[in-house]
Amino acid sequence: MPARPALNDTVPGTAADPVAGPASGASARSGSLWWRLVTGILLAATVVTVVAGLRVQQPGGLPAAQAVAFALALAFALAAVVATRDPGLTGQWQLAAMALAGAIALTAARLGSAGPPGQHQPARAVAGVAALLVIAGTVHLVLAAPDGHLDGRGRRAAVAAGYLAALAAGLALAVTRHAVPAAAAAVI
Repeated sequence: MPARPALNDTVPGTAADPVAGPASGASARSGSLWWRLVTGILLAATVVTVVAGLRVQQPGGLPAAQAVAFALALAFALAAVVATRDPGLTGQWQLAAMALAGAIALTAARLGSAGPPGQHQPARAVAGVAALLVIAGTVHLVLAAPDGHLDGRGRRAAVAAGYLAALAAGLALAVTRHAVPAAAAAVI
């Protein structure tokens, strides 16, 4: 007879059981050392990227909106690392990767806006692609809520289409030397 859920909707002896936890032999993909390591590496990369972005010299210094955006990138990466402690959740590496993409977009945008126009076009292109990938990552996280699993083919297909559309749009904007529209940037 299969185990029945307890009062808190967990099945005794599984990774989601707070008493048994992953030490009981139940599989805990999100709490594994591998995913913790990946998330930690993404956190370190985010910190390095944020520091690099903050060191870019611009006239007028660092605008408050950019300071908040950099702080949010760090906060999301830290939240992903903390979330690896919960074996019932998955998707921490996606959150950490999205934080890194956001930090890359911010740093590249700061580099792209420094100096004369047209001088830093590759940085602007990277900023555009990364910003659109952050939007696609947000769609991914929303469709995977509340536990980080993409249940069903429809959700998986929607997420794959979102990433492909973001990448295609970002590359098209980069090739034509256009910036990400302000309305799309507001979504970030």
